[in-house]
Amino acid sequence: MAICRHNDWKVRGDGCYKECTVCGVWLGNRTDPHNYDGDYYHRNNTIVDGIPQRQWYWGIHKAIWDQMGIDFTAMERALEYGCGTGQLLWSLYRKYDIRCLGVEQSFWAYNWQREVHGFDDDYQILNFNVEELDNSILICCPEHEDRKFNFIYSCHVMEHLIDPMRMIERSHEMLNSGGTFYMAVPDKEHQKSLHVHKWTYDEECIRMWFEQAGFKNIQIIQTKPHNPPPVNGEYRGHYLHASGVK
Repeated sequence: MAICRHNDWKVRGDGCYKECTVCGVWLGNRTDPHNYDGDYYHRNNTIVDGIPQRQWYWGIHKAIWDQMGIDFTAMERALEYGCGTGQLLWSLYRKYDIRCLGVEQSFWAYNWQREVHGFDDDYQILNFNVEELDNSILICCPEHEDRKFNFIYSCHVMEHLIDPMRMIERSHEMLNSGGTFYMAVPDKEHQKSLHVHKWTYDEECIRMWFEQAGFKNIQIIQTKPHNPPPVNGEYRGHYLHASGVK
């Protein structure tokens, strides 16, 4: 199995995770694939001014991206891992006229986008496992044939992957100089109450992984989860939002 590149683990006391003794990331023994069906996507997505609405999604991330100083006005191309029904990717396309490519494993989410948005040369979705993304796949998209993007991002995807470190490294390869990679993940404290993901992170290990991949100007911001599990009547943990520049 591909791991965080250190391969030195200790079992945590609760037995649910192994912890890397070098970078501190946790590796779990299970994952939640979020196998939503077509009814779920139709029920949870409404369209306002051509944009799919998921309540909090666009506003929260746009505020975080603004805080990180990510400027979309000069961007030409963006790539999203696990784009779902396009609540972020389609918004970038409609609001900033960015040429967008998404990768989504769920056929239901992919089909929802195909029916509602339709695809063209400037907005495309590929329906397959994001970890299979490589140059040979992108050849099928001539407008992305140089495989370089200004912005690559994932929201609550990296905790599900077999080899998230490889995806961070791969993102660095596919960015133009000065391009930005962003990811959002639950932190360890949040995961203690869930244990449904393959990996769980804290700020220290994310910073180390980004540095190992070659990113600079690394920023990490915390927000309260939109659906945190109650623990003794309180909400525990955070979402971590990390960005780095090539």
